[in-house]
Order: sequence, then C-alpha cells, then structure tokens
Amino acid sequence: MSARKRILVIGAGPKAVALAAKAQALGGSSEQWPEIHLIDRNQVAANWTGLHGYTDGAQVLATSPLRDVGFPYRSQCWGDSVRNREIDSKMLAFSWPAFLVHDAGKRTRSFADWVDRGSPQPSLKQWAEYLDWVHRSTAATLHRMEVTEIDIEDGKWLLHAEDPDTHHHVPAPLGDALVITGPGPAKKVPGYTTPTERMTDAQHLWKGNIISEMPPDARVAVVGDGGAASSVIMTLLDQIGPDCEITVISQSGVTYTRGESYDENRHYSDATYWSWLDGQSRKRFIQHTARGVFSIHAKSRLNEAENVTTVSGDIKDISEVGNQVEVVYSDPKPDESGFMPSKREDEAFDYAIIAVGFDELWWTHKLTNRARELIGERINSRNFDMVTIGNKINSHLELEGLSPALHLPMLAGYRQGPGFPGLGCLGLLSDQILSFYS
Repeated sequence: MSARKRILVIGAGPKAVALAAKAQALGGSSEQWPEIHLIDRNQVAANWTGLHGYTDGAQVLATSPLRDVGFPYRSQCWGDSVRNREIDSKMLAFSWPAFLVHDAGKRTRSFADWVDRGSPQPSLKQWAEYLDWVHRSTAATLHRMEVTEIDIEDGKWLLHAEDPDTHHHVPAPLGDALVITGPGPAKKVPGYTTPTERMTDAQHLWKGNIISEMPPDARVAVVGDGGAASSVIMTLLDQIGPDCEITVISQSGVTYTRGESYDENRHYSDATYWSWLDGQSRKRFIQHTARGVFSIHAKSRLNEAENVTTVSGDIKDISEVGNQVEVVYSDPKPDESGFMPSKREDEAFDYAIIAVGFDELWWTHKLTNRARELIGERINSRNFDMVTIGNKINSHLELEGLSPALHLPMLAGYRQGPGFPGLGCLGLLSDQILSFYS
C-alpha cells in the first residue's frame, strides 16, 4: 500500500476547514484519503475573530450562513449517486444548523432561537466560532507557525517557517500537495506604506487606536469600493457616529450592490453553468457580483447614512502632512472616443483608510528561485499576475501540469467558477480539490 498523501493548507480559514471536514466525511483517518495539515500564524478563522486585524468581529457575515462548509451539498465526484449522497449526508454534521443544535445550551445561538428570530446573519466572530467548531470535529492538524519560504524539493513541498512569537525557526511538515488560501496583506496606493497616526488600511484598522482617536466630526477618506471598504465604512458609522464626514474615493465614483438573484447565485452553487459562459460574460459577471461591490445589507446602511459621500478619483499620491492627510488625484486620461472627464481637485482629510482589497499573490513573494522557476515553466511566463496564473488553473483548482500539486482556489474564479475565491461554494471547492486524489 502506498504512503498516505499529505496536503498542506496555508491559512486556517473557511476553505481550509471545508477541506478538513470533507476529508473527515470521506474516511477520516483512512489510508485512502490525504491527511490535512492547516498552517496559520494565529488560529482557526483568525481573520474573522476580530483579534488579529481584518475585522472587529462585530460586523455581520455578508453571505448566508447556510453557505457553510458543505454547501451546496450536491457532490458528483465520489463514484455513484449512492456514495455521493452518503458524503453529502455526512457533511450535514458539519453544517451551520448542526453547529446551532450542538450549541443549543447557549440560548442566543440555539437553532430554534435562530429560526424564531428570522434567521439573522451571524457576526463574523460567531462565524469564526462555527469554523473552529468544525475544525475540532475533524482529524486535521493545526500547525501554528508563519511560513517564510515556499520551496519544492524531491517532489515535495518544503516550507520554511518560524514561530510567530519568538521568530525562531520551527520545522514544518513536508507536503505532497499545497493549497494556498487567505486574503494576504492589504494592497497599497501611491504614497501609503505603513499605518501612521492618521492613515491606516483595512488589515490594521481594528488593531490600532486610530478610531478611538477620531473626534465625532472627523473628515475621513475611505479609499476603495469593495468588501474591504464596506467593512471600514460600517465600522465608522457604528463607532464614530452621524457627525463624522465620510468620503468614499473610487475610480468609478459609485458603490454598487452585489447581485443576489437566483440567476446570479446559481453560478456560485453550480460551476456547470459557468462553463457555458464566454470570456466577456465571465468578466462582466465577476465585476457585477464579486469585485467592487457592497453586500445588500451594507448598501442599505449606506442608503440611510447622510454623512457618506462617494466621489470619483484615481489617487496619484496620499501623504500625511501635519495634522491632515493630503490626497493628490491623477490627471484624467481620454477614453477610446476621446472624451476627457474633469480633473478632481486635490483635497485634505483628517484621516484616511486604504481599503482597496488584499494581495491574492502574497504567496509568490515567498517562493524560492527553484519553486518560482518550476511554476514559471507551467504558466509559460515569468510574470506572476492573476490573469496569467488564473488561466492555467484546472478543474481541481490546481495549477496545470505542476508536480507536486499546487491548488489555488483564490485565483480560480475566472476559469473554474466565481464561487471558489470566496464563500460561495465551500463544499464544491473541497470536492474539486480532494477528488484529485481519489
């Protein structure tokens, strides 16, 4: 009998936990299925707790909690229909309702109470508690360490890691496959490098004291128009109050609402529909539902907030000058028809928060030259950008032709389906990855 495969998952968030749950449903400690090792510098679902940045934990989940680690409970890759339904049924033991039933002793989280209250969206902290509960119900191993380097040696993934507290080297397990998850660090804009007394970003906002230092009538610039910006604005509205003047700066000058109709949601639940769309339709869909959009809940809050204004502007430079943050806008460029929009005047704010998203390619900066060369051969390029890599991701969310396998669900949206980068279809994601080893 061949040795049991070992899958290393960098990041211990929803995708990692979904893989752990599916592996448990498939056979637990059976030699037939790979063992799952989660690697994170903090804890399971750390970025959702409010303890490690990215959020304060108090905001509500943007998607339905029923899109849990087993959703859509429609496996089609485990042999015949009987076996597929068996796996789906086992996954129900890791579902959101199962968590509420298991936690029924705590009244505010009991299943009946949740239903009677109209099935409200849980807070991000409660979602983190759910994910931690799922992980503790599986055999997956959690390694608390920070990966400093990613290498390939003798057909295995070789990770170099350190203790996040002492920064001393610690041994990491060898892997037959690697799964990259996690949002990565906050993206920058010209002029912004690290948090200051008056500038910060959507990763560090909740770890610093900048909000507590803001007076009630502060003028705050929020740069960005997607989920990160939405979280920042909700926090400002909750903690500063209605006298705070919030200006949302984005290239489009509009905050759009994410589509939530059946015709849109079905593409997240079933990748079959996605395979029928041409490239232009896919780009349009992703732009409409996933990138640069607010949830319906967040947008409804903004509709009522008279102290929030959205403006169009492409930032050329942003800097802290004295007691203010100065924003310099780029000169506009003509479009294909020659139309030239007006240039926005530069302006100053009391504070600025950069919320333009997170770096999905963070892991490429940790690759050794050897690993970078092997991946470069597979993508036929030395340019490691989202489009070049994303176009080489196959149906198991793996980079085409690379051995040992590298699974990149965060970059699989365009090629394989829009639900894979987020929380849209965690059960389908685990099916796609683990069926590679069946």
